[in-house]
Formats: sequence, structure tokens, C-alpha cells
Amino acid sequence: MQENLQRNNAIEDTAALPGPVFLRRYKQCKGGKTRNRLNGREGFTLVELLVAMTLIVIGVFAVLAMQLTALHANSHAHELAVATAMAQQELEDIMSWNQSDPRINAPDAVAVNYFPDPAAPANNFIIIPGAGTFTTQYSITAGTNANGITQGVTRVVVTVTYPNALNLANTPFNFTVIITGFKRMV
Repeated sequence: MQENLQRNNAIEDTAALPGPVFLRRYKQCKGGKTRNRLNGREGFTLVELLVAMTLIVIGVFAVLAMQLTALHANSHAHELAVATAMAQQELEDIMSWNQSDPRINAPDAVAVNYFPDPAAPANNFIIIPGAGTFTTQYSITAGTNANGITQGVTRVVVTVTYPNALNLANTPFNFTVIITGFKRMV
């Protein structure tokens, strides 16, 4: 009889609890007493939560650092691609010059500024939006037996220089792209 009374009291206690019936029954245990849903063993402690949050923050910072490095490498690759394309374009332009052109008969192995804009020859640099400022030069060496270049052939060396946009040490440093071509002068 007393056991039935305890059981009825436990049911009345759980009936007073808010929430659905299955939650009330979950809170009910042997002997008619209710207990906490977490039971002291379920869930996370504060230390576990702090460790998990620390690991997540370290992972996020690692991903951010990786993205920053990728952006820097992408920027450098873009500048290098632009400089290479400019050097190739300049070499093709010089190769198309006629043999009687005075520019192709310049003194041997002297670096001459390449003027991409004949209307403004004082500007020997080119500004490409999104890529930077590029300076272009070329040198022409006529072939002789003394310099190792076949006679009747001219060596053309094109140099494109651009500043390091990713200079983290604040020291002047330039990148250079050099393309060499040979033009037959016969």
C-alpha cells in the first residue's frame, strides 16, 4: 500500500513538471523520485568547452594564415605573368624592326630604355592597374666571332623590372624578367 502511495506521489510530481509527457517520464526514476536530466555524467564541463573553443580558434587562425599566404602568392603570380607578357611583347616588337632601323643598330650590349608610348618618351615605365609599375629595357648585341654569337645574327635581351609589392621588410627589392631572342640580320 505504501509502495502504491509513493508511486502515485511520483506520478503527481512528474505531472506538475512542465514539458511533454516523454520528458516527464524521462525524469522519473526508480523509487518514484525525479532526477536531473543530465544525471551529472552527461554534457560538457567548462574545461572541455574551453579546450574545444581553443582548438577551434587555432584552426580558424591557421585557415586565415593560409588564405593570406595564398593571396600574396596569387598577387606575385599576377605581377610575374604581366611582366612576362610585357617582355614577350617587347621582344616581338623588336624582332619586327627592319634591319635598317637605327634602334637595332645601337651600340652593342648597352641597355636602352624601351618607350612603349612614343608620344611620351620620357616615361620609360608602364603602369598597369592592379599589377603595378613596370620598367622595360633592351640590349642588342651583334654577332661576331669574338663574343660567341654567330656572325649575321643579333642577340636581343629584354629586361622588365617591377618592384616587390609584397615587401614585408620595407627594403627596396625588384623582380626582373629577362627574355633573350636572336634575330637574323642577313
